[in-house]
Amino acid sequence: MDSEVILTFFSQAQAESETFSSNVKWDHRKNFQDGKDYYCNSFLCYKKGEDGQTIMDEELAKYV
Repeated sequence: MDSEVILTFFSQAQAESETFSSNVKWDHRKNFQDGKDYYCNSFLCYKKGEDGQTIMDEELAKYV
């Protein structure tokens, strides 16, 4: 392939990656503002309680 075609391809891929990244950042900010906690089930020794709020997993907390 011609080097211009390759450069165009990679620049398009970079632009898509930046767009995706900004969308993810916006989503995280919006969820934080709305008080949503959607990733706590894999964060250290926390999990979601029955009411949907973040609670400490006592069993895992012993090892931290």
